[in-house]
Amino acid sequence: MRDVRDYLSFVLSEATSRKSAGMDAFDAAKEIAREISGNNALRFSDWKEFGRISVNVDTVYRSLDAAHKSPDVIEQFRRMAQIESNH
Repeated sequence: MRDVRDYLSFVLSEATSRKSAGMDAFDAAKEIAREISGNNALRFSDWKEFGRISVNVDTVYRSLDAAHKSPDVIEQFRRMAQIESNH
């Protein structure tokens, strides 16, 4: 349970900083996925299924900005697949 909490806190922090910097949600998700997969010190690196970061980051963006437009379900799955194929 603690690991999930830590993962979600990490995603919230990383996505929030990228949103504040003006980064697109999908670009942020790809960058965060690269950071997780390339950093064995992060205990999330062995969780696999990096594609879920796309939906998680988009959720953070939506919670920070009510005007944020989330992609439709098909596009979300396409983005997840793209991130998965790179990891």
